[in-house]
Amino acid sequence: MASQVLQLYPRASGLAEETVKNHQTDCELVLHGGWFCPFTQKCWIALEERGIPYKYVETNPFNKDPALLALNPKGLIPALTYQGKPLHDSHIILEFLEDAYPQYKPQLRPTGPYHAAQARIWVDFINKFIVPGYFRIFHAQTPELQASALGEWIKYLQCYADKIHGPYFFGEEFSIVDLSIVGWAIRDWVLVEHRGFRREAVSPKFTAYCELLANRPTVRRTFSNKENYEAIYALHLAGTIKSSIVDAIKHGRSLP
Repeated sequence: MASQVLQLYPRASGLAEETVKNHQTDCELVLHGGWFCPFTQKCWIALEERGIPYKYVETNPFNKDPALLALNPKGLIPALTYQGKPLHDSHIILEFLEDAYPQYKPQLRPTGPYHAAQARIWVDFINKFIVPGYFRIFHAQTPELQASALGEWIKYLQCYADKIHGPYFFGEEFSIVDLSIVGWAIRDWVLVEHRGFRREAVSPKFTAYCELLANRPTVRRTFSNKENYEAIYALHLAGTIKSSIVDAIKHGRSLP
């Protein structure tokens, strides 16, 4: 089970381990996350991109202990403590960081009203279609279901890729839209190795875009050693892991 895997790999490794070590000083902002979690990683990248002072606390969401439930009644990560007060939901955390720390540059949310609206549209698209689509392929247990989910996901990715201005979504600047997809774009190797996905099936532009995201310094230094991910993702692929995300997929609900 997942808790057993996290007993073997309880904390970040590789470059991510060094990043954690550099953020153990008490301050007003604390990120409670998990090294393996793509939702955690997008908040972690945002903090690193903008240079906002923070403390990182490794948190196991599979043990619904009172400390985590006090931060998030759903018992999910990431959660944020700001001046001792809790916040949760990865996108709400991203928006909060933009509002609470405008002095830290670059801001990742576009400042112009039109591009800000476009950012909201495409972040919503990612959260409603691309993220759940990834998990549907991930957890599909028959070849037929896997092929169907994969075909649907590629169509969503093609729709997204058509709007990439290049090199990043809005052009030269890394933004909240890129941040919202990066955790899944850099984890697509799981689908490549186990579900037959190929970036080239989306488009050459999408392939180049994913490579750019994967090589961004803040992405690399919030990512652990690949073999540690493989241990926990094996449980997902086998359909043996229990989580609210899996339950939502099985019952056709929005992700929690």
